[in-house]
Amino acid sequence: DNNDTTTSPSPPNPKKKIPIIAFSHGVLGNASIYSYQTMNLASHGSLVFLVNHTDGSAVLTTRHDHSHVYFRPKTPGRTPTEEVRRWRAMGTYRASELLA
Repeated sequence: DNNDTTTSPSPPNPKKKIPIIAFSHGVLGNASIYSYQTMNLASHGSLVFLVNHTDGSAVLTTRHDHSHVYFRPKTPGRTPTEEVRRWRAMGTYRASELLA
């Protein structure tokens, strides 16, 4: 008498495309604080990559060599234009991390 009512998952379909999401945290964020949202995306069939950026936008990031990168706030005396350039450079750096 087998009362097992659980079902086995279907075997994977090698022809089915899986959506890929590259998730980039915001300023003062990191990958860990978005784990709920990204696990939810993964639970619906997406492959999700999270990155802890080393551009100074997170409160703290630990590199593979165990060194740390701390948040770099706005530099006093910079003009708004200089700050926009800084943030654009950070965006370019983040893109390179995602593509590495």
